[in-house]
Order: sequence, then structure tokens, then C-alpha cells
Amino acid sequence: MSDAIPNSGECPCPAHVGAVETGVFVMSKGRFARAMLARFGLRWWIAILALLIAGSAAAAVVADWRWIVVALMLALIITPMAAAFLYFSFGLRRECYVNILPHSAVISPSGIEVALRVPVVADYDEARSGETDGEDDGTGPEPIPPRIYSEAFAPACFGGYTVDSEGITLEILTPGRGFLRLPYSAFASKEEFAAAVGIIADYRARNHQTKPDIIP
Repeated sequence: MSDAIPNSGECPCPAHVGAVETGVFVMSKGRFARAMLARFGLRWWIAILALLIAGSAAAAVVADWRWIVVALMLALIITPMAAAFLYFSFGLRRECYVNILPHSAVISPSGIEVALRVPVVADYDEARSGETDGEDDGTGPEPIPPRIYSEAFAPACFGGYTVDSEGITLEILTPGRGFLRLPYSAFASKEEFAAAVGIIADYRARNHQTKPDIIP
């Protein structure tokens, strides 16, 4: 399923020489949750696996299957705790939440600028003011266009990147840890995607020249 969504306006980012601009796209919440768990939830996965192994071992030693039930109960207690930890510790960072709002990106040698489109929820009284007296003509109030915010990431912010069958994921190291997902469907052509990858690879090369490859 494509991550791209219909374009809802022009990107407010300034033009860059040699830049590649994507269409508007968004990362699904399920994919975002899996990415968060894979990148930041390793210790929690290990804890849950250790509980299940310990419960199975105890059940085998004492020949009592109820130890497995105890291990499962503890694992189910830890799982929501892990989800809350990931949400508050990483999910609220701009290096992560940019992925789940409709956005477009401009990839250029000076960095990546992300234009976030935040839906505006109309106040009830404002919505009522758009209605006409008498019979409802079925049109309703005019839709309110989304507000557009910009988040910029300099080349030095990025670490490595991975390419899979659906797109590319950039690792963000500073000022906070996170990632930026760029699906193939967000690009107008294969040539534009290849140009974007070339720019991103140049970030990596430039960062290697200025600092060691250390991930905190």
C-alpha cells in the first residue's frame, strides 16, 4: 500500500539548487510503531523474551504449567509499559513524529527540510457560523486548509540509511535519535529518487570526513 497521499498544497520550502522535492506522503501508524520497536525497543523485547524463557524453564523443572501463565502475565504487564516508554521518550521527538503527519520533503546538499501539514480542527461555533439560516443546502462550512510547519535537518544530523523494497529510511543521530522514512511512492520518478539517494549518500561521506562513526 502506498504511503503517498494526494498533494494538498505547494511546499513552502525555498527552492534549492540541485534539490529533490517529494510529493505529500505519510507513514502509517502501524509501520511507525514497528519501526519504533525495532530501533528503540530492543531492551524491552529482551526482557519479555527472558520472562517467557524463565517461565518455560520453571514449568519444565517443577512440572507445573502455571509458571508459563505467570510469565505470560508479567510479559503482558511489561508490553504496555514498553509502549508508553517509547511514546514519551522517542515518539514525541521531532526526529520521530514528523513521519506520522502528512508531509513533504526537500532533499538538498544543505540538508532535508520537511513541511508538515497539521490538520486544523474547527471550533463548533466557527462551524456553526458557516451555516445558513433556513434549510440546509448540503454544502456545510468551507473546509479549513491545514497549517504548514517546517522542520529542517542539517546533513550532520544523519547517520546511515537502509534501502528496502518500499523505500529508504534515514537514521537521525543529533540533536536527538530518530529516523526519517522516504517511500518510493513519494518521488515523481526513479530518476528523482536516485538523485535523492545520491544527495543522502553525500551526507554520509561528508560526516565520515568530520567525525567518527559512533552511534550513542
